[in-house]
Amino acid sequence: MAAIAASLVDFLVFGLLVHTGWMKVGPATATGMVCGGILAFVMGRTWVFDARQGAALGQGIRYGLVWIGNIVLSTLLVKALAVHVHYMVARVGVSVVMGLTYSYFMQRWFVFPHGATKR
Repeated sequence: MAAIAASLVDFLVFGLLVHTGWMKVGPATATGMVCGGILAFVMGRTWVFDARQGAALGQGIRYGLVWIGNIVLSTLLVKALAVHVHYMVARVGVSVVMGLTYSYFMQRWFVFPHGATKR
């Protein structure tokens, strides 16, 4: 649920920025991801990994490092794929792959290593 909620925020911001012409695909990808990332951190800390007992500052710093990597990788992949497919198809595909691989595992083992994953 947390990933879906964060993705909805991410895609809404992304789509609004690109569709209205306020930003090009690359910067809009990063902006949407930052907005979704804030929600994902809060939900990850309090609900998904139940890691409230950990130091929020340390978790936030680790999360920031992971999220910067996610933003950079996703932005580059979306820009590269958007040359060949519709930007939203590229964005969704990259988001799913990154969410199921890099993002989840980095949060589980690096950001919130002592939290209990809820199902």
